[in-house]
Amino acid sequence: MYWNVQGCIGMFRDVLECSGMHWNFQGCIGMFRDVLECSGMYSNVQGCIRMFRDVLECPRMYWNVQGCIGMFRDALECSGMYWNIQGCIGMFRDVFECSGMYWNVEGCIGMFRDVLECSGMHWSVQGCTGMFRDAFRDALECSGMHWNVQGCIQGCIGMFRDALECSGMHWNVQGCIGMLRDAQERSWIHTMKVKATLKVKALRGTELLTVRQTTHTLICC
Repeated sequence: MYWNVQGCIGMFRDVLECSGMHWNFQGCIGMFRDVLECSGMYSNVQGCIRMFRDVLECPRMYWNVQGCIGMFRDALECSGMYWNIQGCIGMFRDVFECSGMYWNVEGCIGMFRDVLECSGMHWSVQGCTGMFRDAFRDALECSGMHWNVQGCIQGCIGMFRDALECSGMHWNVQGCIGMLRDAQERSWIHTMKVKATLKVKALRGTELLTVRQTTHTLICC
């Protein structure tokens, strides 16, 4: 995998292309850009999708230190898209099904399942087993990428948490912080020892989310 500065190539491109889906080299991939634009949300055509910034800046949003509260749920509901309380929320399910990829409605609910559980909100303590694990596990495995059953997508450096911690990045609420880019660049590193503390300040409230990560073995994509 590589990083194309023209857009969010790499992690999502390879997954989508391997699944037979069309990749738009003009900017951010259809899976997020098209969903956001079709729902009326702003997308930066230069490649930084701004999904997370716009979602987190939504006045109705807040960060739940117990997990990942409605980052996607609230965005979808606010944009008028239907939120299925059962856990199969269109954005990923439809993408997977339309691309011919297998969608397991019982086990591949993934980030939405945990979001539902986290209404209270239960967070898996086994690692990154929450938001993205199941949703991307099948996609990654189908594309030949290695999946760490403990929860971290080693080839993609745990996508968000590890991208932030390993690169020493901070959470930039003003825009896209390049976490996907850094994740791709660091996917070429075979082994990395990490001792990092990630503090994400709540956009509303004074809570701090502290994640302490010890050592991760990363496998090159």
